[in-house]
Amino acid sequence: MIIVGLTGSVGTGKTEISKYLTRNKIPVFESDKHVRKIHDKKTIQEKIFKAFPEAISEKKINRRTLAEIVFNDQNKLNKLENIIHTELNKVQKKWIKKKLTERKKIVVLDVPLLFEKDNLEKYDLKILLTCSRNVQRIRVIKRKDWDVKRYDLTVSKQMSELEKKVLADKIIHTDRGKRYALSEINTVLCELKYKKNRLTSSIIKEFN
Repeated sequence: MIIVGLTGSVGTGKTEISKYLTRNKIPVFESDKHVRKIHDKKTIQEKIFKAFPEAISEKKINRRTLAEIVFNDQNKLNKLENIIHTELNKVQKKWIKKKLTERKKIVVLDVPLLFEKDNLEKYDLKILLTCSRNVQRIRVIKRKDWDVKRYDLTVSKQMSELEKKVLADKIIHTDRGKRYALSEINTVLCELKYKKNRLTSSIIKEFN
């Protein structure tokens, strides 16, 4: 199996590319979707309730309030990430092992903070989606619960685009049009068809 890491800052097009890959029968682990499911788990909610009581409204987590709290305090951000990422890693490992048993040739892990938080040795190819800061900002502030302040705080906590580009194996500019981005992804998929699979033992070691 070949493991591809797909990453990029908020608003760079990860969701669109992930949907395209899924339509083309490439399994995609969408971290953001799994994080939302993790937030809904009772055991996780109890941990968040205890750590961030000020983010609770009518016995529910107010995610916008929680985001504002953690982005203004690095220690609190680290605390939340430890709660969520520990569970996310368990889910990801289980997913990878399932795809191994299904004998999938290529799988993609959509991980927003791949370069900032992940083990790069897990990946055979690392794809960075990028676009101009202006296009990115316009895309993001159109979303529900987002505004310029939240966008600026989010980007300020992440690695610079220049640093990410140095670490990436493939860079795709998503502000050059959808057709261009999908053509670049197709080129990558064609190249990977001829790439030798990594040993299962090696994959298990990295996801153990």
